[in-house]
Amino acid sequence: DWENFYIDALSGVITTAVRLDREKQATQSLILVAYDQGQPVPYETTQPLQVTLLDIDDNEPVFLKPPVLFVQEHAKPGTVVGNVTGAVDADEGSNAVVYYFIAGGNSEGNFELNRTGVLTVKKDLDREEIPVYTIIVKASSNKSWTPVRAQRASWARALDPGRDPTLQEVNIYLEDINDQSPRFLKKEYTAGVAADAKVGSELIKVTAVDNDIGNNSVIIYLIVTIQYIRLQSNETEDMGDIFII
Repeated sequence: DWENFYIDALSGVITTAVRLDREKQATQSLILVAYDQGQPVPYETTQPLQVTLLDIDDNEPVFLKPPVLFVQEHAKPGTVVGNVTGAVDADEGSNAVVYYFIAGGNSEGNFELNRTGVLTVKKDLDREEIPVYTIIVKASSNKSWTPVRAQRASWARALDPGRDPTLQEVNIYLEDINDQSPRFLKKEYTAGVAADAKVGSELIKVTAVDNDIGNNSVIIYLIVTIQYIRLQSNETEDMGDIFII
């Protein structure tokens, strides 16, 4: 590694000859030689020297793998959604500490992210209105990071995790709870049947829907009450029978 350094032949002061990067090579090994000007034979001695590079905060953290988070709809504010601590910093020590911030996708303030990467719910969320939320998370070694005020508008347009590895798109899926009642597609159904219809004859098909999903949307139909009405004309002749279900 001698080519990376220069030593003054008279003073012995060693200086760097090139820009050194700790993240590429943390230590440099040298062999120093000192010799005199004696006559007729000069003498010399050698000394190994190991140079250890001290770290500076010259690397931004980068995300490696996007997290996928789930939380129940209508979860109470303050409910923990999960962690977005998926970034690493090539520096070391205190320079490698990563802080997390919401950089975009949270204009309505539905979520809150502390600097350690814990994401919580801040408002009531309804899966039937919005099933998936997407936010952009920023990883930074600066615990006070914030977009420069004059650049916030352009920053919002430039949030591209594909170009900036310090940004990560995080999807939050709302898990369904059974908070929706089934409803019939019609307010009233009317059907007719012959008096001599066989038992088991199909009269009509009624349909109800439920905006929940999974088992919460499975509908079971039951007849709760049956009301029988016999219609008669003014001459008391039977006009027919009506069943109200």
